[in-house]
Amino acid sequence: MKIYKILIISLFLFLLGSCSFEKDTSSESKNDIGKTISSNNISEIVNDNISKNNSSEIEISQDNSSQKIITLDATKWQYSSDEIYINSGNNVTINVNNIDTLHGIAIPDLMLVGKENIEFQIDEPGEYVYRCAYYCGDGHEDMTGVITVE
Repeated sequence: MKIYKILIISLFLFLLGSCSFEKDTSSESKNDIGKTISSNNISEIVNDNISKNNSSEIEISQDNSSQKIITLDATKWQYSSDEIYINSGNNVTINVNNIDTLHGIAIPDLMLVGKENIEFQIDEPGEYVYRCAYYCGDGHEDMTGVITVE
């Protein structure tokens, strides 16, 4: 019986210790996507892509009308934007710039999860929720956004 108590206490302490450390991403290289936006659809791309606190914008690069590269900064409990607008049929890459700890991105309706980036194409118009893919603290469940496909 003593061995079971020792094992349970040891397991508890191990789990407690492993959950209290965050990954330091400050020395890792960051994706640096240029801010190239073609003149068509500029209002669709830029408008309403400002973060909840109006402090930063998402970066969007558009090589042609069907390719979109979006960079989101991820900090505890928020992305740099909670709204993304794309056209149906666009080939989309979302790069996540993890500022403070590992966040990643998940789009449950598309069954997509990525640590630093995901690539996808959505043909059906509608709204698709994206959320943080890795537990990042007490506000983790609020770290969400919506991709609107028109």
